[in-house]
Amino acid sequence: MRAVETSPTPRQPSDSDEVTVERLELDDEPIPLADACKLFPRARLTVSTLRAEADRGRLEIFRLGKRDYTTPRAMKEMVRLCQEGDPRRGSTSTKRGSNGLSETARRSSALAAARMTVTR
Repeated sequence: MRAVETSPTPRQPSDSDEVTVERLELDDEPIPLADACKLFPRARLTVSTLRAEADRGRLEIFRLGKRDYTTPRAMKEMVRLCQEGDPRRGSTSTKRGSNGLSETARRSSALAAARMTVTR
């Protein structure tokens, strides 16, 4: 008896497949927060990070049953809002020419004197 060789059948994509760029075309498809973290792998997002962004009003999260979901479109919007709202400055400067350790010491002593006045 001869063994019959069978070629492997191509695997159909399933819901548990990794979120990929191809799937991003479905911008309004609900995805679990754990999968949403994988949309931007270099950002190393966590589910708790996404919940914090939702609390800050930058990510739309909705509940279906007992699980929280978002959409790829909402994730892109969150990234845009975070980039626009980044309060960090490229540099800082002082108006007066005097700065450094001696200037800091003067300000600290002035603050200490003001506190002493208030406590009396």
